[in-house]
Amino acid sequence: MTAKEYGARFNVLSAPARRVTEAYERAARHFDEMKEIVKVDFGLNNTSEFIHRTAHWFPGQFDVVGDILHQRNIRQEYGATEAFDRRVADMDEVYTHCVELLDEIERALLEFIRVCDASGCEAQGRQLENLQMAVSTEREKYISAWSMYDEANSPTSYDSWMLHLLNGEDGPAWAQAEEGDD
Repeated sequence: MTAKEYGARFNVLSAPARRVTEAYERAARHFDEMKEIVKVDFGLNNTSEFIHRTAHWFPGQFDVVGDILHQRNIRQEYGATEAFDRRVADMDEVYTHCVELLDEIERALLEFIRVCDASGCEAQGRQLENLQMAVSTEREKYISAWSMYDEANSPTSYDSWMLHLLNGEDGPAWAQAEEGDD
C-alpha cells in the first residue's frame, strides 16, 4: 500500500473538513467586512478592532484543521468565499451575524467530529473538539459584548468598555492566543 492509498481510506473526512474550512473562511471575510462597517459607519474604533482581531484568528483555526487532516495524509481543500452582501443597520445586526457565523462553524465542526468518530479517527475527533470549545468560548465573548452594548448608556461609553476586551481582560480567544505566543 502507498501513502496515497492509505489516505484514500479516509477520504470520507474530506467533505466535512471542507465545510469546516469554508465556514472559517466565510467568518474571516464577513468579520473583516463588519469591522469596516463598525469603524467607518458607526465610529466604534475599539469594537471594530475586537471584530478585526477575531477575523484574523479564524485562519489559524482552519490551519489546525489542515494539520489534523495531514495526520491521515489527506489534503485540505479550500472553497470559494462568498462576498459579504448584507446590509447592516445597527450593532444588533452586527452581533447577530457574528453569532450566526460562530454557530455555523460549530455545526460544521460537530458534523466533522461525528464523521471522524464513525470512521475510526477518534483522535482527530478529539482534536476537533478543542476547536469547537474555542468557538464556544469566542461566541460567549460576543454574546457578552452584545449584552453590554444593549445595556450601555451610549455607543461611545460602550466602545470605551471594549478596551478591556482588547487588553485581554476576560478577552476573546484571540487575545489569549496572543498572550501565549510571547
